[in-house]
Amino acid sequence: MRKRVWLVATVMLAGCAGSQPVSDEGPYPTPLTIEYRSLSKDRRYVYYRLDADGMLNFGGGRDAGIREASPAGKLTDAQRAELWHIIQQHQLMSATGSGAFSDYEKARYEVKLRAGTQQNAFNAVDDQVPGLKALDEALFNMQAAMRYDTVFQAIDEKINKSGGAVKKR
Repeated sequence: MRKRVWLVATVMLAGCAGSQPVSDEGPYPTPLTIEYRSLSKDRRYVYYRLDADGMLNFGGGRDAGIREASPAGKLTDAQRAELWHIIQQHQLMSATGSGAFSDYEKARYEVKLRAGTQQNAFNAVDDQVPGLKALDEALFNMQAAMRYDTVFQAIDEKINKSGGAVKKR
């Protein structure tokens, strides 16, 4: 009986050790950095880079092809925690892909992650690594909201300055 308890305890301890978060402090480990590039077969290219200070950078089209990105805005702690949740949920810190990009039907991905002291980098094609679509959607929504909010704020300011009427040129 004692041997069984010891065996069960050892197995549980080993199983739990692999699923522990990288850092217990805060809602996400620091630094948390992401470099994500997607190149689709129909030539839609996107590139996101999350810097350690929380600045999300975005490049699309030709810029994504050459890994150029412009600042979209600084993410909140809640947004970084959301990204970390996706990374954990889909076990992207331990994901592996394939190095070959020649055979893909939909898209190819290049991903580099850093969470605290852990790092992972991999290439993947199509739906080979679950979670990449969720990460892409979250990054897209965050950068789009920040980029377009700036545009809408400028329009609102112009309307407010003109007393509610926008002047025609």
